Amino acid sequence: RVWPLREIVSALVRDDSDRLDVVAEQHLRDCFDHVAVLVDTVDSQRDLVAGLAEAHVAGVSNHMNQVMKLLTIIATTFIPLSFLAGVFGMNFVREGRPWNMPELGLPYGYLLFWGLCLVVVGVMVWVFRRNRWL
Repeated sequence: RVWPLREIVSALVRDDSDRLDVVAEQHLRDCFDHVAVLVDTVDSQRDLVAGLAEAHVAGVSNHMNQVMKLLTIIATTFIPLSFLAGVFGMNFVREGRPWNMPELGLPYGYLLFWGLCLVVVGVMVWVFRRNRWL
């Protein structure tokens, strides 16, 4: 809103008519200088605010990327576990059918299943740390 004031004062300073005395012209030139400083100050403040807004958006975006990375790692870890739980959670009749999950009849089958799940999670965490994702 300072730009119109600059144009008006500039037009008054450039006016060659004899309506203004020397003292008034000096005051108008002084006003023009002050308005020019104000315009420069407003422009620099506008640039500063724009830079701060961009920095804020970049910070929010960086935080969101970190959250998305964590959620992706969690989801990637649980996908194979969900698959294993789905496969071993199916109801199979084992009697007389050797290909229908014979490992369900093992005395330590439940512990082996949990061991397999822990190995899968361990391998995935190792891969994530090796790639510096964690």
